[in-house]
Order: sequence, then C-alpha cells, then structure tokens
Amino acid sequence: MSVFNIKIDFEKSKGSYVFDKNTNKHYLDFMGMYSSLPLGYNHSVFDKSFDEEIKRVSKLKIVNCEMLSDEYESFYKHFKNFTFRKGYSNYAFACTGALANEAAVK
Repeated sequence: MSVFNIKIDFEKSKGSYVFDKNTNKHYLDFMGMYSSLPLGYNHSVFDKSFDEEIKRVSKLKIVNCEMLSDEYESFYKHFKNFTFRKGYSNYAFACTGALANEAAVK
C-alpha cells in the first residue's frame, strides 16, 4: 500500500497530473515524480520514433567518453543548441544528480 493509497494509471496520467485508479480522479502530482519526470506524463515528445530509438539503445550503458556513437553525437549537437549561446563550450554528462555533483566537486 502506498502512503496516500494512490494506484497510478500511467496511460491515463497526463502532463503534471497523475490518474488514480482507486478514485478514478486526476491529481496534481506534488509527490516524488515531480522532480524525476520533468516533461510530465505522456508528453508528445515520446512518440513512436522516440520509443524505437529508446528500445534500441536503452539496454546498453555506453561509455561515450571512451567510444563515440551516432546517438551520442546527435544528442550532443542538439544539446549544444540550448547551451552554446550562454557561453558554455565543455560538457560532462553524468547518469544521476549525485554523480554530477561528485564530478563537479572533484
């Protein structure tokens, strides 16, 4: 049982609202997912082509700093479009916030 007795329906959840199967209602998600799901539930960016790409690469944990891939280069070029204008030119990617903080301290 969950703390709030909410049973999530991932298909019916949308944006910032979680759908509860127990009450058949949508609730604004102020719980744990608000920080780990920045685009919300069922965002339109997660279309069929996204699903196909994720299925192809998500089962691997590629160390892209040692070996490059087309997927990494595509992400890197796209990512730079959002940050290059602000003067950033070097990037260090990490799997989690904890690992990012650890790398920044080191």
